[in-house]
Amino acid sequence: MTKEVDNFKLINELLKSGPLFGYHKNQFYCLQLIRRKKDNPSIIKNANKVIKTFYLVNEDDLMNNKDEIITLCNLYNCRAYLYYSRRSCRESIVNTIKELAQRLLTKNYIMPWRVFNMASSRIKPEVSLWLIDIDDDSGYLDKLDELQEEVKKSSPYKDIVAKIPTRTGYHFLVEPFDSREFKKKYPNADIKRESSSTLVYCNL
Repeated sequence: MTKEVDNFKLINELLKSGPLFGYHKNQFYCLQLIRRKKDNPSIIKNANKVIKTFYLVNEDDLMNNKDEIITLCNLYNCRAYLYYSRRSCRESIVNTIKELAQRLLTKNYIMPWRVFNMASSRIKPEVSLWLIDIDDDSGYLDKLDELQEEVKKSSPYKDIVAKIPTRTGYHFLVEPFDSREFKKKYPNADIKRESSSTLVYCNL
């Protein structure tokens, strides 16, 4: 059954807020349209495919690109994901130069247009945020308030930064916390500790 998830307004307000988010000079957010094998079983290759990448550098960029993002998502049957950690323009350029130099030395000339995205994704996040993925398979969709209270009770005290709807559940964004008790009570909750992405739009 097709289900539309439109988080544009929620994500747009989130990116304007501080101190964990906000638009800063010489930094950007990355948004990618990803066509997944899971959503397109007729695809021969198993790998997911990036249809297009958007770089958000000011408060208007997300909403200004909304119509194009929705159109492409519906056309290619893909999802729009936001990498919610800000990336440094300077560090992205430095990493890109290093990667290009290494490729020249090793005579690796395959798909050079991917270098910038790959180089910028290796930057250590300025602000560390975990993502707790709760979907319908976890059995916790009727316990979202309980999960949030359990996070609050952790040490150090942390509240949920954002609760973002997905196609089959929710993403909780939260600052790092002592998750041992949380995992004992909710073993099926997937905690992603590395810089990750959350859903902006899909209609699948």
